[in-house]
Amino acid sequence: MNGPVTFEGLPEERVRPLLEKLASRCDELGVGLVYLGPDETEDGPTGEVSVTEGSRASVRLVLSHRDDSLGSIVLTSMNEADAAARLQAVVPTIEAVVRDHLMISELEDDVIDLADQITDAYEMLELMYALGNSMASLDDPDRFLSFTCKRVRETLGFGYVAVHLPESADVGPLLAGKTHWDGSAREGTDAEHLDRLLSVMAHSEMSLDAFNGPQAVVRPLRNDQGVVGVMIAGDKHREAGNVSSYDTKLIDAIGGLLSTFLTNSRLYNEQREMAMGVLESLSAAIDAKDPYTRGHAQRVAHLSYQIAIALGYDAAHAERLRVAGLLHDVGKIGVAEAVLQKSGKLTRDEYEQIKKHPEIGHRILKDLKGLDDILPAVLHHHERLDGGGYPHGLKGDRIPMNARIVAAADTFDAMSSTRSYRARLPREEVLAEIRRSSGSQLDPDVVDALLELDFSDFDSMIEKHSKRTAAA
Repeated sequence: MNGPVTFEGLPEERVRPLLEKLASRCDELGVGLVYLGPDETEDGPTGEVSVTEGSRASVRLVLSHRDDSLGSIVLTSMNEADAAARLQAVVPTIEAVVRDHLMISELEDDVIDLADQITDAYEMLELMYALGNSMASLDDPDRFLSFTCKRVRETLGFGYVAVHLPESADVGPLLAGKTHWDGSAREGTDAEHLDRLLSVMAHSEMSLDAFNGPQAVVRPLRNDQGVVGVMIAGDKHREAGNVSSYDTKLIDAIGGLLSTFLTNSRLYNEQREMAMGVLESLSAAIDAKDPYTRGHAQRVAHLSYQIAIALGYDAAHAERLRVAGLLHDVGKIGVAEAVLQKSGKLTRDEYEQIKKHPEIGHRILKDLKGLDDILPAVLHHHERLDGGGYPHGLKGDRIPMNARIVAAADTFDAMSSTRSYRARLPREEVLAEIRRSSGSQLDPDVVDALLELDFSDFDSMIEKHSKRTAAA
C-alpha cells in the first residue's frame, strides 16, 4: 500500500458494514482479520508486511475519517513458508475492497447531500415565489405580513416568527404600531416572550446582531426612509438543528423582500391619500352646489362601509364600498343648482334632470384608472329591486350588489337629513320606511345588515354637518 486507507465522508458507525465485507473476503483468501478500535491501535509501521516467529506474517492498515482515527485492521497469514509473500499478494485485493466500499459510501453520501441541497433550494424558491406573488396585496398589508411569518416559520422550523413595526415607523397608518406573529414560544406566552425581547432591544445600546444566536435570528427591516421595524425568527426547533447559514441567508433575502414591500406600501399609502383627497374635493364640489346635502356623500360612504362589513366582506372590499359611497352622487355636478336647491315639488322636466345624475357621474369617472369596480354603484344606485328605478330599470339580481348596498345607505341618509323640501325624519319613521322598502326597492339582506348597525357615529356626522350648514 502507498498509504493508510482513509474513510472520507464515512462516520464511525459505518465501519461495521466494511468489516463484514472484509471478513467475508478474507475467509475466501485464507487470511485472518482482526479489528482494533481507536483506543487499542498498535504502534509500529503500517502497510508493511512483517514476519514473526513461527512464520506468522501480518500487516496493519489504519482506518481514518479525515483527521479522526477509526482504528485499524490487522491481516495475518499463519504457518506457511511463504506467508509473507502470500500476504503481500492479498493486500491489493483487500485494498480494492476498501476503496470500492469507500467509493460507494461516498457516492451515497453525495446523493444524500445533493438531495438535501435540492430540497433546500426548492423550499427557498417556492417560498420566495409565494411571497413574491403575494406582494401585490398593498391594499391588505396585514395579510401579507402574517402570511410571510407563517411561511418562514413552517419552512425553516422556527417556533415563532414575528414582524414588529413600532408606532413611530413611517409605514402608513395600516401598519404602524402592529406586530404580526405566527407560532408559539416555549418560554411564556407568545405576547410576553416577544414583548420581553422588544423591550430589551428598544433599551439596549447593542446592535441587532447581538440578539442572534443558535436558536434565533433578528434582522432590521427598512424602507426608503430608513429602518422601520424588525423581523424575529426564534425558538429554533432542536430537531431542525441550530440556525444555519442557509437559514440566515434565506431570512436576509426575505428581509430584503419585506423592505421592498414596506417601501411600496408607504408609497401606495401616499398615492391613496392623494387620490382620496381628490375624491373628497369632488364631494365638496357637490356640497357647494347644494348646502342642504352637505356631508351626504361622506355619510353614505360611512354607511356603505359598515353595511359591507356587516355582510361579511373583507376590509379591502368594504373600503371600495366606502369610495363608491363617496362618489355615488358626483354626477350632480352636471345638474342645475336651481333644480338641486328647489324647495317645492319638482316638475317632470326637473325630475328628468335629476335622474340623469347617475349617468353623468358614470361619464365623469369612467376614464379614471382604478375605478372600474366603483362605476356600477355610481350608475345603478337608484335602481329598484322591482324594476321601477333608473336609469336602466334593472330588476332583482341584475342590479350589481355594490349598487344595492349604496342604494340602502343613500336612502337611509336621505330620510335622516334635512333637505330643501323637507325636514329630517325621526329615526323610528326612517327605520319603518326602510323595512317597508325591503324586497321592493331595497335588497332584503342589505336591509337586515343596515338595521343591525350602530348609528352613533352616523348621528355624530349628521350633527357636525348640520352645524357647518347652519354656520354657512
